[in-house]
Amino acid sequence: MSNNLTVFYKNIDGNYTDMIQRISNESLILKFIKKFPSDTSFLNLEEALNCDDFKAAFISVHTLKGVALNLSFTKLASVCSELTEYLRNYENLNISRDIAIEKFEIIKENYQKVVDEIIKLEQF
Repeated sequence: MSNNLTVFYKNIDGNYTDMIQRISNESLILKFIKKFPSDTSFLNLEEALNCDDFKAAFISVHTLKGVALNLSFTKLASVCSELTEYLRNYENLNISRDIAIEKFEIIKENYQKVVDEIIKLEQF
């Protein structure tokens, strides 16, 4: 299994070494990875942005960033961090929906890559 997890983390620009140091049980790591697609943070983020609800979008992207960090999904956490920081002062009227959507599209691409790789991982 170690080789499959190593390849998975490499393919998503994650950090397998960090994850295995924090949780030394590969079966447990795999269990957490498989639960990732059922987390609703991404869908909540997408819905909030579609409704121009920047407060809800901030909460959702911040949560998604935390989940990604906990799973050592480094690249996904990084792109989530960019939108998190952009929306941090969501009460500021200078928030541009276009910029938020642009940053979201990068998150979406990386999120889908992670989900696709999880599907591949489940086939083993």
